[in-house]
Amino acid sequence: MNNRGLSLIMMLIILLLLFNCGGGGKKLTGEFPETGIFISYKPSVGDTLQYKKESDILTEYYSIDYSRSSLAKSTLWQRMLIEDVKDNGEMTLTVFFDKEETGIFENNQYVPSKEESDIIGEYLTITTDSLGQLVKWEGLEGMGYDESGIDQGDQIASEYAAIGSDYFPNHPVKIGATWDKKTEATVSTEEGVTTQTTQKKYTLDDFVMFKGHKCAKLKINIIFTVSGEGEAEYEGDLISYWSDGKGDGKGDAYFDFENGYLVESELHWIQEFTITQVPQSTKEEQTISFYQEQTAKFTLITD
Repeated sequence: MNNRGLSLIMMLIILLLLFNCGGGGKKLTGEFPETGIFISYKPSVGDTLQYKKESDILTEYYSIDYSRSSLAKSTLWQRMLIEDVKDNGEMTLTVFFDKEETGIFENNQYVPSKEESDIIGEYLTITTDSLGQLVKWEGLEGMGYDESGIDQGDQIASEYAAIGSDYFPNHPVKIGATWDKKTEATVSTEEGVTTQTTQKKYTLDDFVMFKGHKCAKLKINIIFTVSGEGEAEYEGDLISYWSDGKGDGKGDAYFDFENGYLVESELHWIQEFTITQVPQSTKEEQTISFYQEQTAKFTLITD
């Protein structure tokens, strides 16, 4: 073979390698794809990891005398400290919210917000048990209720426990393995409380080299259910309420199994639910409908 032919082959090999390192990453080979591997946050205990979270959120509220629709975009810079990971998988982590750029779309034009988000400067600590279930959370002291009457602190904490942190079984897993994480969280509203259950199903799709990290590539499917009922007092009137809803989503994640942290994930989900309330004084049924469609991308910042 002449030098020109050899050079052409080498160029094709280099291009193939570059192509495989992008997108879904270059497939890893070796013993562990056959024997399986233990995946955990434990190697990163004590580390503070920096992430950028990019979100697009469509939100709609409806009631008999009020409606609103908004499309927002935000970029949130945050630090995640892995506080503790026990041998059985119980985990505690703290998220610090450092900076955010937000805005909404008006007449198809993006308009940046001039006000700083309430979440900046706050922190959130969550503890999940050996099955990924939320045990407790603290922080987010400056967060209040949003326009639909939902406690933003409860909502953000439950979202981070259910979606923003990942769960892995306490044994080695192979390509094709599946497992579930079920999180039940109580979210406060101005009328009382509602329970949100998140079922997150993982499938280990492959072991790949992704952005310089040896990663487990995960396929994720999410199912939400929302329910609740009770009574609450508001302005001297006793109000009965109940809530009902559902949602689903899917996405991908790349988790560095050597160093124990998320490298990148992108998830898309939709939630729809209603809160119905009946004041004791009027017996008139009032319903608020809530719809949200969100895409969230987490990216590890290494610079």
